[in-house]
Amino acid sequence: MFNEDKAAMDELLKIGSPRPQVVSNAIPSIVSIDRAIAQLQYDDANTLINSITHTNMTEYQKAKSELAAAYSELQKGIQDQSSGNWDNSVGHFKNAWQHAVYAVQHANQT
Repeated sequence: MFNEDKAAMDELLKIGSPRPQVVSNAIPSIVSIDRAIAQLQYDDANTLINSITHTNMTEYQKAKSELAAAYSELQKGIQDQSSGNWDNSVGHFKNAWQHAVYAVQHANQT
């Protein structure tokens, strides 16, 4: 999904100035949706990790490490979104989502 969003945004960003209002509105909307999806996955991973009783410390540490990486990517995406760096922000939100998915996978092995 993130790849498709990025491809769509690449096409929208090719539209020269002045951009139609619908295009100008679509770009930040796409980024906001991707941010929400990444944030939701991060929140789910964080809740899971904080609610489990870990017996496998190695997997627990991997889960925490992936969660930290997800948070870092999420913050980078938010920074780029705030600066209007739409392309970069989608990439960071994709990475945040993926790290959060990995965190869940490791947490489920604890």
